[in-house]
Amino acid sequence: MRGHKDGYQLAIVCLVRTPKSANTCASSGAIWRIPVDISSRIFTHSANRGRGTKVSVTVRVVAGAIALAAVTSFANAQLSPQWQTCTGNPGIDWDQQITSCTALIQSGAEAKENVAIAFYNRALAYENKEDYERAIADYSEAIRLNPNDADAYFYRSLDRKRKGDNAGAEADMAAAKRINPNIGE
Repeated sequence: MRGHKDGYQLAIVCLVRTPKSANTCASSGAIWRIPVDISSRIFTHSANRGRGTKVSVTVRVVAGAIALAAVTSFANAQLSPQWQTCTGNPGIDWDQQITSCTALIQSGAEAKENVAIAFYNRALAYENKEDYERAIADYSEAIRLNPNDADAYFYRSLDRKRKGDNAGAEADMAAAKRINPNIGE
């Protein structure tokens, strides 16, 4: 499950062929690992299992959509309650967001990707309180944990410019544009 700064989560499902691929699944952050022999039974018609004839694409797509819906609803039920108030969105008091995001960061129970999002969301809260030093520090942590987060580079660039660090602002903007050429447009 991966939290997202816009408030939705992604559940990572991994199909496992061998014990070695199970390790790959674990390192990818997958929270559900389905052995391939089970998944092939799900998506292969029982009358044709031995012959290798597959179920129609439509049936597989519908089954996949149902499975994804089930996994997503389970993933949403597993979120820490602090995620409800660590959103980076202006509808929630900034001090409450700082408190909730801090609790998530310090909990030790969140995946690295989620901690990066909590740092990013807390940085947005600090930025909105015009505490640019703390915002820059949190954007830096979000970038350390997720170096491909163009938004973190972008907003850190803006805060560095506000603090008079034009060279740092330009470097961050260049990094953001490398990751997402359309950012800021």
